[in-house]
Amino acid sequence: MKRISKLDEYQEKAMSTLYYFGSKERQLEYAVLALCGETGELANKLKKMIFYKNVSVTKHTKTALIDELSDVLWYVACVADSLNIKLSDVATFNINKILAKEKVTKKRFDTLVESFKEIKGGGFEWKTNYEIAKNPRFKYECYNTQKSKRNKRSIR
Repeated sequence: MKRISKLDEYQEKAMSTLYYFGSKERQLEYAVLALCGETGELANKLKKMIFYKNVSVTKHTKTALIDELSDVLWYVACVADSLNIKLSDVATFNINKILAKEKVTKKRFDTLVESFKEIKGGGFEWKTNYEIAKNPRFKYECYNTQKSKRNKRSIR
């Protein structure tokens, strides 16, 4: 079995297995609806693993998830193809979008922390786990340096 390491190479091979739908519009409709179904199957498989079988990710369960994830990837390639877009262009667009959001989120977070500092006044030391987690659902920890109490709050 040949290993595919480039998205555009994958897209080309995947589209060689595509059934002809008569038009790109019809292909797009089919691909988007099928993508929703496959994504649901992936989520359902994970749900059953977690809540019904109480199974951790093993080699067997990982293979089952990869099977569903590969179907999702095939339909993503199909959607991109129907729009005449390369998967590498989609990936480039996405990573640039994520990096831009990260900068905006970090700036908003810093502004928010500064405003809380002003509201609460002195005597507090602010520490964040945002830099470590790089997650927009960040938390802040507020330590009252005048007392030994520790207040922990979440921002969502």
